[in-house]
Amino acid sequence: MPVPSFNERFGGFTVEFHKPYQDTPQDTPQDGIQDGKQESIQDLGTIEISEFQMIILKFCDQAKSKGAILNHIGLSNYYKNYKTHILPLIEKELLSMTLPQKPTSKNQKYRLTTKGKLLRDNRKNFGNSV
Repeated sequence: MPVPSFNERFGGFTVEFHKPYQDTPQDTPQDGIQDGKQESIQDLGTIEISEFQMIILKFCDQAKSKGAILNHIGLSNYYKNYKTHILPLIEKELLSMTLPQKPTSKNQKYRLTTKGKLLRDNRKNFGNSV
């Protein structure tokens, strides 16, 4: 399997995964499942997140409030901090709201999506401390 490439930029980093060339005329159903997972992982290589955002992904194994998340990374519970660190993760579908129909609810919490778990776990597997 080809080695992924790591690139630092703008206070974050990207990881590029390259799918190995396969010279097989027909795919088995199992190959399709593996190809789908590989393509999902490959898509994650283009996602840029900051060090704070990676810490948030590691912290949100269970649903957490905005205040708890921002406090965990040492920031105050202000909209600007939410807009800078949490909202981009929601837009990239790495975090989701527990109450999407009530985005401003005081009971709103944020949890890791499947895509967020894949990204977090892949970066952990490749030895990134971010």
